[in-house]
Amino acid sequence: MAARGLTLEAVVADIADLVTTRHALGLHHGVILIPEGLVEFVPSMRVLIAELNDSLGKNFPIVG
Repeated sequence: MAARGLTLEAVVADIADLVTTRHALGLHHGVILIPEGLVEFVPSMRVLIAELNDSLGKNFPIVG
């Protein structure tokens, strides 16, 4: 996904478009499988996760 330059907004828009299209066709049920690690492949989310990890590491150091 990162290689294709997709954003989280684009993924959500694709899913919303799919649901809307299926509804227009009279298909009111369905299943969407979202991989557990999906957000880690979105560049903007990867940056956010790194920033959160840094912040948590500084504010809550591991004591062993």
